[in-house]
Amino acid sequence: MPVEITAKVRLDVKTRIAEGADEMHTSYGNIFELAAPYLDTRSNDVHTSISFRMALQLLDHYPAADESVVLPAVILHDVGWKMIPAQEQLTAFGPI
Repeated sequence: MPVEITAKVRLDVKTRIAEGADEMHTSYGNIFELAAPYLDTRSNDVHTSISFRMALQLLDHYPAADESVVLPAVILHDVGWKMIPAQEQLTAFGPI
């Protein structure tokens, strides 16, 4: 059973992501702000925060990786879920 993410939790996470992104990468904070309305399904806002932090750690270990490609890709990788009705999202992947 999925954990219920309240509006307050979403706002807190969005604020932490935006603040963290602004501190380290101002332009990526702007991308997150633009993407945020498309991440409010499937707990993607929380998932994006975790993914962003992990990507920052991975970039430290892969100096040849292009941060300007990796970080926006991490922020945007789930925005398409917003286009799938919530009741159909659980049937959109996995075994039939």
